[in-house]
Amino acid sequence: MLNRYRYSRSLTVPVYNCDPFGRAKVSSLLKYIQAVSGEHLDTIGLTHDRLLAEGFVFVVAGTALKIFRCPKVKEEITLYTAPLDGGGAHMPRETVIVSESGEKLVECQADWALTDINSGKLLRASDFPYDLPRLQGEWTPFSDPRKLRIKGNCGKTLSRTVRLTDLDSNMHMNNTVYADVITDCFGEEILTSNGIDELFIKYHLQARLGDELTLDCGQNENVFTVEARCSDKRCFEGAFSLKPLETV
Repeated sequence: MLNRYRYSRSLTVPVYNCDPFGRAKVSSLLKYIQAVSGEHLDTIGLTHDRLLAEGFVFVVAGTALKIFRCPKVKEEITLYTAPLDGGGAHMPRETVIVSESGEKLVECQADWALTDINSGKLLRASDFPYDLPRLQGEWTPFSDPRKLRIKGNCGKTLSRTVRLTDLDSNMHMNNTVYADVITDCFGEEILTSNGIDELFIKYHLQARLGDELTLDCGQNENVFTVEARCSDKRCFEGAFSLKPLETV
């Protein structure tokens, strides 16, 4: 069923994208997914520079990630991606990561939002003047990123300053870095598990250089949550579950 996707790209997982156990970091997986999404637009002539010149920019509003088996260091993988019909400002995109043997390793549903670069306001999908090649067949996501609702209980409060190395060319924290912020809050639990099972991020506010993030962290059994605030405004929410070691 991989022919239902509209673009694919293969790569080898490099060692610098992996954790101490040779597993690809979640932020690395999100970087691959972000890259292949942009490359797909490039292949149909809708480059980042062209869209900026026309006053458009795509931002990620929500991410749902399911890891069936984490890619390993030096493993050959292929990413397949395609957007879907959205509603309002929402333009969902599905991406899967597959091994050389065809095993589905990762599935991602991302909620992309179309934004006016001058005003910063969200635009409707119908305002986008181009027709994108869509995912073929029925869409059956494990989680619809447009409907993410993350509820957590505060167990500890941490802080994190947005650093220069967190920023991308848009001068705000890249959406993939939020995954590092979330997982760093529970480093010991992740290192003593078989890794992340599912991860969800809902983005509310762009974090910029020097911003002080207050991170309210909680845990309910195997679900770990983080709510981040910046200047008393909600910046993002995240949640993930872990695979226990005994399931290996």
